[in-house]
Amino acid sequence: MSKKNNIFSLLFNAANLILVAVSVIGFFVSTGSGNMQVAGAKCFMFFTIDSNVLAALASLFMCVFCLKHLKDGKTDVPKWLSLFKFVGTTAVTVTLLTVIFFLGPTMGYGLMFAGSSLYLHLINPLLCIISYTCFEKSEKLPLKYSLLGILPTAVYGAVYVAMVVFTGKWPDFYGFNTGGFWYVSLPVMLAATYLFAFCLWQIHKKVSKNIIEDTEK
Repeated sequence: MSKKNNIFSLLFNAANLILVAVSVIGFFVSTGSGNMQVAGAKCFMFFTIDSNVLAALASLFMCVFCLKHLKDGKTDVPKWLSLFKFVGTTAVTVTLLTVIFFLGPTMGYGLMFAGSSLYLHLINPLLCIISYTCFEKSEKLPLKYSLLGILPTAVYGAVYVAMVVFTGKWPDFYGFNTGGFWYVSLPVMLAATYLFAFCLWQIHKKVSKNIIEDTEK
């Protein structure tokens, strides 16, 4: 990354990290808001929280990288860190687009963007998407690595089905088992997740190439 991109990446990742931390702490000092009105560790049953925490951890490492290399002028994000940020960004992209195209229309956008949900459902995902695709140049990730973007959705999907369908310990708060069609919802979500991951991979590849060309001019 250039020094300018390094600074922008630092600012975006620091903002994401702080906003996620404040939002999650809010569940432990009070109750949630919007569609996540729970207290304490129960908040982690929501993919919104899990995806944001994952992305925040990636942002934490990105902040460390940016601070370390503000002076030494290193240009590339390490491959492992770029992959970590890619997976976290894909996860919060799933959160954002699920809210926009499914939960918002079915439950109401007011509920989806109430209180801290505004950050967790909209602002934080946008911070991650913009920072990853616009400012964080890295060595090209092979296309096969884009499949890793599915992992958070696949793991959470398996847990959700187990807890909602087979044990009944969770209510169907996302409505993915409406009519008993969880076996349709799950593959659709996995396919959509890979589509989001592939798009992020393509955009990042193109922007990284442009950053390299601008640096060489």
